[in-house]
Amino acid sequence: KEMYPGINFQKIDEDANSKLPRFIDNWINDHPGPLIVHGAMLRGEKGHSFFLDILQTIKIKWPNIRYIIAGDGEEYNSIYSKIRKLGLEDNVLLAGIVNPIAPLIKKSTIAVLPSIKEPLGMFQIESQYLKIPTIANEVGGIPETIEQNVTGLLVKPDKESWVEAISWALENKQKLKKFS
Repeated sequence: KEMYPGINFQKIDEDANSKLPRFIDNWINDHPGPLIVHGAMLRGEKGHSFFLDILQTIKIKWPNIRYIIAGDGEEYNSIYSKIRKLGLEDNVLLAGIVNPIAPLIKKSTIAVLPSIKEPLGMFQIESQYLKIPTIANEVGGIPETIEQNVTGLLVKPDKESWVEAISWALENKQKLKKFS
């Protein structure tokens, strides 16, 4: 039940039914709507800032869209500033490190990995394992872990492609569930 680079699927199963930290659970309950989750260290190559631009566009059609960023790191202040600058305070939660992350993934509508550079990535493997529809950039080792239109969506790393993929996913939730 373990796969390189050491993903323990049995542990993910055990963790999936754990309780979320109260502040995250409260935020989700206070902010209903489609929930996008992204688990990654807050570093430039992980695509958080890039995804905030996408979210700003998506928010026009889906004003109650939600995005939880699970992670911490050197880009925290710049991501927080961009959230405020784009007026996304009601749509985005910077949750910090969420450990275990499995219960958060299980609550999501869509899991995203908009990394610009990613040797392999574990978040999309975990989200697919938990049967959560996953959308990721078609870069690095990610295509080795997602079968296009079968287990998820691989997207070109540009804003237009991402807006199209997220829009399609939100409009086709039944089809999207088949990817999980």
